[in-house]
Amino acid sequence: MGNSWYKKSMPKIRTIKPHIKKMAIAISKIDGVKSVLAWGSYAQNHNKPNYIIGDIDIIAVSSFFSEDFISIVDDQNSPFKIASSELEDLGFDPRTVEFTKKFIQLEKYNVDPWVISSDDKLLHWGPMPQEKEEWDEITNEARTYSDFSIGVSREELHKVSQKIKDKWKLTYDHYVNKFISDMPRGWYQSKNHISEILSETIRII
Repeated sequence: MGNSWYKKSMPKIRTIKPHIKKMAIAISKIDGVKSVLAWGSYAQNHNKPNYIIGDIDIIAVSSFFSEDFISIVDDQNSPFKIASSELEDLGFDPRTVEFTKKFIQLEKYNVDPWVISSDDKLLHWGPMPQEKEEWDEITNEARTYSDFSIGVSREELHKVSQKIKDKWKLTYDHYVNKFISDMPRGWYQSKNHISEILSETIRII
């Protein structure tokens, strides 16, 4: 994926943009991926070079069923710890498990992994409210809290040092995590209609 662009908190669009296509190509090579979309703040601001971005929302349009995704929970009984030959007998779809293992590795690049299932459901890897509006409310509160705590607004982050950006992101993440800390890692289904989501995305590959 390149050098260490992803190790810094809150990079500018122009910093990550050259890497997005490479990332999408890597995702498209995972078995079961039909196309790769960008969503969220990157999709909304990809033509603003100096816009500061937190997580990169990437959606993989997949050929796997939503219930097979939802069955995957990364806890003490995680299917990631089970031999591939035994997964089907235990109720898991081996291809969906393998897809998940590869796709969520991209979290290290500040990617927020989403999928659209074969039955047109939107799912997110990691805890979140089922309604996008509720999630938006939490993240907006987190931004307001970070702005106040750090003394720098979200819009001013492109002017400040990396140390300040790191503090702002740490404060933001801490606020959000209060709402999801007791929920296990896994695929969570959004109740939002898929046509609404697709209208807010840009296709990368």
